[in-house]
Amino acid sequence: MDRLTIKENHWFFKLPPFRKFVAMTVNPYLIIFRGKVELYVLAHEMVHVQQMKKECCTLAYYIKYFYYWFINLFKYGFSIEAYFQIPYEKEAYAKEHNNLQEINRFLA
Repeated sequence: MDRLTIKENHWFFKLPPFRKFVAMTVNPYLIIFRGKVELYVLAHEMVHVQQMKKECCTLAYYIKYFYYWFINLFKYGFSIEAYFQIPYEKEAYAKEHNNLQEINRFLA
């Protein structure tokens, strides 16, 4: 299992565009807004860490991530659907259950 450093109550989530976010991974940091992070959020963010490794670096991952998000803004407007249609998010939501099982085994 990959290691993440957790930063809680980060100032980043006080900025207007990011107030609705729960967590964000900027490898090797998991930045969370409020208190303790739920295990499913950790599992979801661990998928993003795996995706970043496939891209060889965090910068390449985020360039592609924001490219997909920007394209989706034109398709879906400023809606949550633009976020859910990002290929990285689709994969993370599809695989978070597997990571959740791995986290539970690790914590047991």
